[in-house]
Amino acid sequence: PKEAPPPPTGYEQIGHVIHLNLKEKHVPYKKIIGSVLLDRLSPKIQTVVNKVGEVSGPYRTYNMEVLAGKPDTNVHVVENGVSLQFDLQKVYWCTRLSGERARLIDSEFKEGQIVADAFCGVGALCVLAATKLGCTIYANDLNPNAAKFIRDSAKKNQKRFKAGGTGGTRAGAVDMKSNEPSINVHCGDAFDFIQNLGSLAKLPDHVVMNYPLDSTSFLGAFRWWPAGKRNTNNGNEDADGDVDVDADLTSASSPTKVHLYTFARGDNPSSEHNQSHHHNQHPPRSPIDVAIDLVADGLLPEGGAIEKTRFRKAYLNKLGCDVQAHEVRDVAPGKVVICVSFKISDLLLSVMQGDFVDID
Repeated sequence: PKEAPPPPTGYEQIGHVIHLNLKEKHVPYKKIIGSVLLDRLSPKIQTVVNKVGEVSGPYRTYNMEVLAGKPDTNVHVVENGVSLQFDLQKVYWCTRLSGERARLIDSEFKEGQIVADAFCGVGALCVLAATKLGCTIYANDLNPNAAKFIRDSAKKNQKRFKAGGTGGTRAGAVDMKSNEPSINVHCGDAFDFIQNLGSLAKLPDHVVMNYPLDSTSFLGAFRWWPAGKRNTNNGNEDADGDVDVDADLTSASSPTKVHLYTFARGDNPSSEHNQSHHHNQHPPRSPIDVAIDLVADGLLPEGGAIEKTRFRKAYLNKLGCDVQAHEVRDVAPGKVVICVSFKISDLLLSVMQGDFVDID
């Protein structure tokens, strides 16, 4: 039909399943499209599905319709040598994030570190970090199915975990020998999970928050972390107990680094609000600027009737956050996923907990 071209050109392969996101004009021909793909790609591909609706709900799942092949969505995925098994209909999965997971493994995480993932999904990043780097993992997801699948994958890949991790176990983990990495799985609210990380004997080296829809709303959980825990006698307080911002912090171990993912759109330069800011020498923000401001608002919300401050990266850096950000992928015209990485410094925690800190 004249209205159908061009035909669908892209799909996501997840194990033996091809996942389509057909445009409305292609929906009437969905069965034909599914059959053609199955004929061309079998036996490797055994099922073709089409996404129905949007990712939604607390478990970040979506409905799907089988267009061709057997109605089996239990998939086996191998990513960078790590084996994962899960039911595509019961958990969130995105193959396109494999590059971002590889970046964290290659450029951010170090051997033997402690990594916490507050929205772990099926645990691809967690199992990769334990396998490749011998990291000790604290994994959490609200979805009981995701928690089950990561436990299963951890057991399946356990013999391949790289030795030399920090060892030890926490709630939900199976006892392992000392100096071996472990994956400690929790199933619950991410706010509580992040808050409780502050009670660990050693704070995590990294906290991953990959829930772009609403991850910034969980940042307040860090308020309950103890400031100065990494070095209990670092001399950063004066006789009155106030924080000394000029103190030498080099003796303290590195603060936890958070990697938060959020949706963001740049400011619309033509809007009346942004024209006013531009007139006052405040240019429209890029998606990265907006994402950093969302993080700042989550950490240090500005209340009352005062108009929210923009371009807050410099302020966070004065608190020792060392903010970095990059674009991960497009999700819609003008809408992107941004990864904002920053450090949970003692100064930041002090301000979050209501202390006055003069940083000017």
